[in-house]
Amino acid sequence: MSVYGDSIIKANTKAVCKPLSYYGLHKKLSEDYIVKNSNNFNFIIFRIFNVYGPGQDLSNEKQGMVSIYLASLLKKNKIIVKGSLNRFRDLIYIDDVAEIWVEAIKNKKIQNKIINLGTGKKTKVIEIIEILKELHFKKSKIIIKKNTPGDQHGIYSDKSIIKFIYKRKFVNTKKGFKKFYNWAKKIEFNF
Repeated sequence: MSVYGDSIIKANTKAVCKPLSYYGLHKKLSEDYIVKNSNNFNFIIFRIFNVYGPGQDLSNEKQGMVSIYLASLLKKNKIIVKGSLNRFRDLIYIDDVAEIWVEAIKNKKIQNKIINLGTGKKTKVIEIIEILKELHFKKSKIIIKKNTPGDQHGIYSDKSIIKFIYKRKFVNTKKGFKKFYNWAKKIEFNF
């Protein structure tokens, strides 16, 4: 989803992409290269939104808002927020992502398409923090700092294509956070 930039709030795959970072720019260039050179092969390009869940690298403090906050909460009983609490993300649980990939491989109708992989639901930073605090310790300290340059204020997926691939309900955010939290507690001292 980093290909979209900050000018789009509800991201549709037909929108003009204006990446804010080198990371987003390289994702977009890779997509363009695949599409341009796809005469001899089929492809599916997923623009994946904010994935979270068991197996995520909790020691990586630069990737995944939910895992960054959860790791900080477990290690230091505090969360450092860089930017507004009103920013929002489209959060998707890892099991949903894996199941969608499997479904996509079997579905010939979506070959040679670019597809948003998100729930289509906005979750504000303040909501993420409140759910994590409920799971861990309600009196955890929240520190708000200046935003990270190149960070999107908010973006969520237009899920008009994904709903034809994935007929099940997405994992509820609270349920997904609880699974992630319980997994992280077991490996807490290993990161």
